[in-house]
Amino acid sequence: MTCKNGWVEENFNVGAYASYLKVENIEFLGMGGFENCNDDSPTMGLFLSNQPSEKPLGSTGTFNSTNTDWELLTTYMAREMKEEFHPGSAVNAIAEVQGVTIQDLLVLTITANDGKILEGTFSGDHYLDSDLNVTRRRIMEGNFRLRIIKE
Repeated sequence: MTCKNGWVEENFNVGAYASYLKVENIEFLGMGGFENCNDDSPTMGLFLSNQPSEKPLGSTGTFNSTNTDWELLTTYMAREMKEEFHPGSAVNAIAEVQGVTIQDLLVLTITANDGKILEGTFSGDHYLDSDLNVTRRRIMEGNFRLRIIKE
């Protein structure tokens, strides 16, 4: 799993994984990884669920954080895991209430999924502690190719 944080290339390939869980009509897809093996390693994680719509996610597709058919979230942990940056469905709801426009909305595209390997891309603005008025990290050109662990 790689991405650019601003213009700096970052790799999250230590312990990288994708997981899939289905409970009745609800599907959960999670993925993530660590930058290194240290306890304070930066991390990146993504989460997609078909709640509340229960519409099937399908094997491939593009998901954005403004569509209410699913929930899309990510977390970027930086600086000794003391800074947590978020975009996604919850941050979009905050922006709507505050009348703020998010420049680069969170987008996750799954380009391949054979049930064993998950591939795709992601990008979007991440905000420190989900606060639209403080530090923003622009996560761009995110790519992943991960083995799927079925739960």
